[in-house]
Amino acid sequence: MSHPEDGSGREWLLSVAKYTEDYFQTGGRVGPWMKKFQSIRHHIVENAWQMAMAGLPVEDGACINLVAFGSTARAEDLLYSDLDHGVLFCSTRPAQNPVWQTAITQALRKFSRNLLEFGFPPCHGYVMALNDRWFGTSEQWRGRIKHYTSFPDWEQTRYLLIMLDGRSVLQPADSEWAVLWEQVASTVRASAFLQWEAAHLGIAATAPSRLADLPWVGRPKAGDVLNVKERILSPLIDSLRLWSVTEGCTDISSQDRIKFLREHQIMQPSLLDSIEVALQDGWRLRLIHQATCLQAGRDPEQLLRWGELSELDQAVVLRHLGTVQELVRQGKRKFRKPRS
Repeated sequence: MSHPEDGSGREWLLSVAKYTEDYFQTGGRVGPWMKKFQSIRHHIVENAWQMAMAGLPVEDGACINLVAFGSTARAEDLLYSDLDHGVLFCSTRPAQNPVWQTAITQALRKFSRNLLEFGFPPCHGYVMALNDRWFGTSEQWRGRIKHYTSFPDWEQTRYLLIMLDGRSVLQPADSEWAVLWEQVASTVRASAFLQWEAAHLGIAATAPSRLADLPWVGRPKAGDVLNVKERILSPLIDSLRLWSVTEGCTDISSQDRIKFLREHQIMQPSLLDSIEVALQDGWRLRLIHQATCLQAGRDPEQLLRWGELSELDQAVVLRHLGTVQELVRQGKRKFRKPRS
């Protein structure tokens, strides 16, 4: 990590890709793979962060809290998952000045650069601490939350939802981030409008209401493509977040949210079973595809070609698309637009 240009990170990533491909070819299950890989990814992030911050004064480094969002926070990273992240400064942070700002910016750039070859591409949506939106003190974060809530168009609501999949990486659970998370969660729980936006403008907008609305017409053909993340994984993960948070769940991993919904009898057990299987299969298909792309010398792409899937996986995908549709229908019924 101290010399990202030496190629060791890429070499390691390719070795994991080869292992992953062999693992699934011999019948490996996605659950154990995911569990082991998360601990490795966390170790890499922690080392990269400490190395990047090493050049700062001790008092500066001690008051910086790295916050992960998305798959890293949920412990659902795959081979080539980007690192959505922000920075939360403790209340005793040194006063800002140009020298301090330059040093912090350089450290954050080094952090992202060192992670790149280990399979952490830059976030396409720029949910990164280099973006002022995801950088600041608790007071600044609270001000943003208040602003997003006061003007809850879809873009502002989306920022709140991103925060609900956020976790402090290097600080204990009772850190200042936990307080901010609860502020966002309580805001969403109390707002039927925010819930409607999440269900209709967020989840339903990414999932086709009918199979015929997918890129293909009629029965899919060999050359047709499917974005498994957009069409299967994201609608499921986002739905689990919405349903569980509005009911009081404070866990953020999809598996923990499924467990919460099951224990509190909030969703039919059969639907939860289907969601759980769909997540496992979706992760498996993406992992295999990512491993294949990396070994072929190209960055992983999102699209799977229908003709490259086995007949069994084709049937699996169609079944899971049906699960997504049913979950979207239930979400649209539950989270209706409030009357003005």
